Amino acid sequence: MKYSYQEVIQYIQEEDVKFIRLAFCDVFGKQKNISIMPDELPRAFEFGIAIDASAITGFGDENHSDLFLHPDPDTLMPLPWRPEHGSVVRMYCTITYPNGEIFACDTRSILKKAIRDAEEKGYRFFFGAEQEFYLFI
Repeated sequence: MKYSYQEVIQYIQEEDVKFIRLAFCDVFGKQKNISIMPDELPRAFEFGIAIDASAITGFGDENHSDLFLHPDPDTLMPLPWRPEHGSVVRMYCTITYPNGEIFACDTRSILKKAIRDAEEKGYRFFFGAEQEFYLFI
């Protein structure tokens, strides 16, 4: 679904959301999360939420440790295993340097660029989930 920043903030207020999980993947594909309170969301949309990249393997060292998470309102999703009152939502983020440039290891941006480059060459992508299981008798 396509949501605007204002629609996300309205949803947060109407649905009694207590925490927003800002999600991103490290360079190894492992999802990381940072939780913020609803009153921090306007700042997150406008400026991003600072993270210490030196604490994330593969993201940086103590000399290049400042990165920012910018939540993507289109990825808003309530977490169904959380309680109804005081619920929690998740949004995936774009990772940038302090100057606003996209972080080179931002996996979402890498995928978007790969899709864009392939489409320019005439390729089309179709993604889907597949469930598999084994039945041992």
